[in-house]
Amino acid sequence: QADLAVGGSVLGNGSAVADTLIVKSATIDLTNTTLTGVEILKAGLSAATNFTVDSLDLAAGGSVIGSSGSDTLTTNDTALDLTSTTLTSIEKLAAGTGSDTTFTVNQADLAAGGSVTGGAGTADTLVITGTSFDISSTSVTSVEKLQAGSNAATTFTVNQADLASGGTIIGGAGSDTLTTKEAALNLTST
Repeated sequence: QADLAVGGSVLGNGSAVADTLIVKSATIDLTNTTLTGVEILKAGLSAATNFTVDSLDLAAGGSVIGSSGSDTLTTNDTALDLTSTTLTSIEKLAAGTGSDTTFTVNQADLAAGGSVTGGAGTADTLVITGTSFDISSTSVTSVEKLQAGSNAATTFTVNQADLASGGTIIGGAGSDTLTTKEAALNLTST
């Protein structure tokens, strides 16, 4: 982190070869750094790494690669669209602001045993772009809306703990299904 000046930039070489920024500390905040032509953000330690980014830090078709620790991708934006970013060994997604945050992901972005944590807002949203929305092995906290991101029929698989009190589940235009791997779901406050 000390190597990056506030308001500075990191420039890739612009070739067909993917450029990689290797992080050699437990935390890196890239929100005040401009990344240009850097396709891969990679943890350089075996310990947990927290990458704090804004949406412009993630290159289309790029990737964020964690370590063997429990790594976190935190956004300081109100929207984080990961549908064109590959996450590898990133166990946690987190909002870094007090505002409502919308996470747009595909199923592969949600690590089994991982978590998604919204901010202090009252309308944090988790949008899945595929037709299968299985968060039964992902801990979801402070996320008030679960939403289908396509018009095709979507199957939501949730646990009771994934459903925020007063929250909503929003399907698409298709015939959507809500399922659980638990014995029952109490939907009276959802």
